Amino acid sequence: MTRILVIDDEDDIREVVALSLETTAGFEVLTAGSGAAGIEVAVRERPDAILLDMMMPGLDGVATFERLRAHVETRSIPVVFLTARVQASDQRRVAGFGAAGMISKPFDPMLLVEELCTILGWSSGAGRVQVHEFHVAQFGGTLQQGIQEHQGRRGTAMDEDPLTGTDPGNRGQGIGKTWHGKSSCEKEQWLVWRLISWLRAL
Repeated sequence: MTRILVIDDEDDIREVVALSLETTAGFEVLTAGSGAAGIEVAVRERPDAILLDMMMPGLDGVATFERLRAHVETRSIPVVFLTARVQASDQRRVAGFGAAGMISKPFDPMLLVEELCTILGWSSGAGRVQVHEFHVAQFGGTLQQGIQEHQGRRGTAMDEDPLTGTDPGNRGQGIGKTWHGKSSCEKEQWLVWRLISWLRAL
């Protein structure tokens, strides 16, 4: 089974990434809430790839990447950065590090596996990841419950994007303009909403 380590200081991001990778591709997901903890997990578990947040307090993504490269056990593990910064200069900087690539925040949970597999040169099931009906039902129920809890706090309709006010057909257009400055709860709400939209489309 393919194993992915997610290193991110935001709990909601780690949870949604894990749900997306586990549900859509059946990957085993390991998580760590800091660079230091992530290095320990990577050395111990030897994952197949690492998703690494670039902006973290303390040991940031760049420093974490450098330390991963310093360990014999982890230096060959491909690393993909998660970052809200997607300028051309940032892309060149990441490429200069020797990282496999970068995925911008906010990412689309529906497309995360395919984007990751494309960067790493992995097959994602002929471009369409496979989902077991049991997992769809199991995670669908969990996500429905989560979004309903958010609705109670935010008053957002199920069929409306909580950050842009648009329907699922928008596929996240304009999100980048509203992502910065949003609370963790609002960010999580959007990511959960995207997963529910994906589950509905199956």
